[in-house]
Amino acid sequence: EMIRAADPNDLNVRVKLGLVRMEMKEYPKAIEIFEEILEKNPGSERVLYYLGSLYEEMGDYENAIAHLKKIDHESQFFEDSALHVTFLLKKLQRRKEAKAMISEAIEKAPNYAAFYIFNASLKEEEEDIDGAVETLEKAKKRFPDHEKIRYYLGSLYDRQGETKKSIQEMEAILETNPKHADALNYIAYTWTVQGTHLEKAEEYIRRAMKIRPKNGYIVDSLGWNLFVRGKVKEAIPYLEKAANLKPNEATILDHLADAYLKANLQNKALVQYRKAFEVAQDEKLKDKIQKKIRTVETRIANQVKEDQRSVAGD
Repeated sequence: EMIRAADPNDLNVRVKLGLVRMEMKEYPKAIEIFEEILEKNPGSERVLYYLGSLYEEMGDYENAIAHLKKIDHESQFFEDSALHVTFLLKKLQRRKEAKAMISEAIEKAPNYAAFYIFNASLKEEEEDIDGAVETLEKAKKRFPDHEKIRYYLGSLYDRQGETKKSIQEMEAILETNPKHADALNYIAYTWTVQGTHLEKAEEYIRRAMKIRPKNGYIVDSLGWNLFVRGKVKEAIPYLEKAANLKPNEATILDHLADAYLKANLQNKALVQYRKAFEVAQDEKLKDKIQKKIRTVETRIANQVKEDQRSVAGD
């Protein structure tokens, strides 16, 4: 308050005071200060951005959107403000407005890669994979070396069944960044599932593990690669580690259960299949796991009956 009283007309001082209030999480006081500043300086995009952020923090999304939408596309704050508005509209279940907002942002400022990625994600969420791919292919032409765009595009090609295109995108990433762990893992896991280039796949996975040793997906890839190659005992410790790192990932739990079953550890397999079934989101995967559960339950029941007959025979 002393600063405010000493320099009542100094914009920079007042902005700093508002930022101090923000830092102290005194949001209502910070809003009051910035609204006063905005009243005298209605074109201040920096203040509009701060107010938008404050209202968002307070849960007043309508006011946040109203302030952030006033920021011009040539402003240094435009990228972040447009993304925030799109995110808030999505959060408010106003998807049509969110899609319109991000599309308009791309038209006004096509040099922000994040706009294309967000636009593609909105389409993917609606299962418009073709539309998401089209958006990212346009983005790739503008940003040919953007790793996030190429990785996302490669993953969507995979969802379209275009495995060859998917691998090409991942390989393009590795040409410029040989230490991109996710691209290494993506290629290696794809080869493992296909049953091709299995030794090279292991090499790629181990390279990825050196970079991200605690990534559950990468650890799982190594375990599954070893399992596919018949190295079950060697695979199990990696699959167990992956399951500990990602205890709610159905595919990883399913892999561990398969390895236990192959090692004739039926009870352990059943426990993991049941866990996998509980957390699985995809209906096809749930059906597949359910069939495995029934098979293992039948095997265990038959084994119990056989053991009982053996005891009775003795």
